[in-house]
Amino acid sequence: MRATKLILTVKHLTYKKKLLQLKLPTLTYRPTRGDIIKIFKILTCKYDTNVTFSFEKNTKIVKIGA
Repeated sequence: MRATKLILTVKHLTYKKKLLQLKLPTLTYRPTRGDIIKIFKILTCKYDTNVTFSFEKNTKIVKIGA
């Protein structure tokens, strides 16, 4: 169950309107946000310097399920 369904004040709204009302990012934004956090950690020396990263733009969309 999604956490947004548990909040009674936005239960009647559509998914997009719930996100706007609750000031939440979309699920498609989460990987980009993770990449930004990784870059910040690399630039501020929060990661182990022996670890190597490669960043590529993923243009292929994969659907899982029916």
